[in-house]
Amino acid sequence: MSKMSINNFQMYVEDRGESDQREAVIFFNGSLSSANSWYPMLDLFEREKIRVVLHDYRGQRLSDFDDAPITYAQHADDANVMLEKLGIERVHIIGTSYGTVSAQRFAIDYPEKVISMTLIEAFSEMDVNTENWVIRFIDWLKQAIKDESARARVYQNMLPLFFSPEFAATHRQALEARAADFAQLPASFFQGIVRIYENQLANTPITSELHKIKMPTMVIWSEMDVLTPWALTQVIKENIPHAEVVKIPNTGHVAIAENPKLLESLMYGFIKQNWEGEQ
Repeated sequence: MSKMSINNFQMYVEDRGESDQREAVIFFNGSLSSANSWYPMLDLFEREKIRVVLHDYRGQRLSDFDDAPITYAQHADDANVMLEKLGIERVHIIGTSYGTVSAQRFAIDYPEKVISMTLIEAFSEMDVNTENWVIRFIDWLKQAIKDESARARVYQNMLPLFFSPEFAATHRQALEARAADFAQLPASFFQGIVRIYENQLANTPITSELHKIKMPTMVIWSEMDVLTPWALTQVIKENIPHAEVVKIPNTGHVAIAENPKLLESLMYGFIKQNWEGEQ
């Protein structure tokens, strides 16, 4: 768990497992998540001694950023440099939400390195509602940069889009605590996330390039996800015809928080099915 110098900035990286393994699993975060968002889904990987790499993008949480715009191509290139420095040759990539576009970009740009890809709450383009929400997110985040009292409201405003009503009702205290945590975050956190959402607006769609993705792909969609609705999963399925689609019931957009153990089982099973090396 440390920072690594990548393309002239400091990236937060967690390299879990044996350093001599050349095959690994790499996770691509959602916009508001971080490396630690994946912790509840790592038990099976650690038990089987599978090497796992977690990281925060430039501009996200524990990684640095500069004044330049952020792009998906940068995320992919940063991840590639990171893997080369770690001596990892082949990977299974997993992404959620915003991270699914980063994962698809990596698979398109570095196909020779990707064994399999798992996408959770995925999109390769946005519909008008999703695009409008991202514009609104940017406005809320910019308010939070200028006004500390607005920081907790960012998370509170986003909650109805992130979780199913049942999860929100039964985890009210935890989500209120999460909003309180947002109130304590520095302005730099919100500045970095603005850059990330600006990238989403500027560099989506990538649908026209999906035909280049040839590796085994699993797309996981939650039936109560209103932020990335079913129609966006259908776009991916139509453009990656070999992709396997799995629906999760009674779960909202942040499935990694609502249903981590089911996701862990699905991800682990798919990766083991496509594992190249010996375990």
